Amino acid sequence: MEDTGCTQADYEELDRQMKKCTAYVLEHRDDLFWSMLSKEQFGYAHLSTGPDWDCTGHCGSGAMPALSVDGRIYPCIRWLPHTQIDKADFIVGTAKEGFTHKENFLRVREGAYRSNCSRDEKCRTCEVESACSYCIGGCYSEFGEFKRTTYICEITKLLVKWARRYWDEYNRLEGLEPIDWASEAREKGNRHGIG
Repeated sequence: MEDTGCTQADYEELDRQMKKCTAYVLEHRDDLFWSMLSKEQFGYAHLSTGPDWDCTGHCGSGAMPALSVDGRIYPCIRWLPHTQIDKADFIVGTAKEGFTHKENFLRVREGAYRSNCSRDEKCRTCEVESACSYCIGGCYSEFGEFKRTTYICEITKLLVKWARRYWDEYNRLEGLEPIDWASEAREKGNRHGIG
């Protein structure tokens, strides 16, 4: 994701706004769901390792082709020439000829795998890494290589924090069992060959 230039004051404001929004969604829990509080994406966030680390990525690039105005097909919208100024051309085919360069789909998919693009140690050891979004096309546009950006680390941590608080409070209000987030994260990791 792009660098939004957030300051500590911005993160503090986002935290306050998330608190208000979470309270509102809880108050209207029978009528409203907010995907930013997703239990699957944010609540069960965990450190990715094993097959989850080696063979998956958060980005869908390479799995959702985009057609440019000149009829060329790209791995996704973020690989169109106007977003990749002075970068390698990742054309995968044309509307007329079909997919003639399927190897570029594979390059992009493999480039988006967590193990290939997460070079920073803070990603490799982050306890909520699985929740962290990234756009490999945007990253490639910025760096000219398959390297994950880390601009949204603090935002992701806030999303995890408020998703977990939402579900803790939701379960309390509904008389449901509390969630042991550490156990759930371990279980999620075990399903992916971790541990």
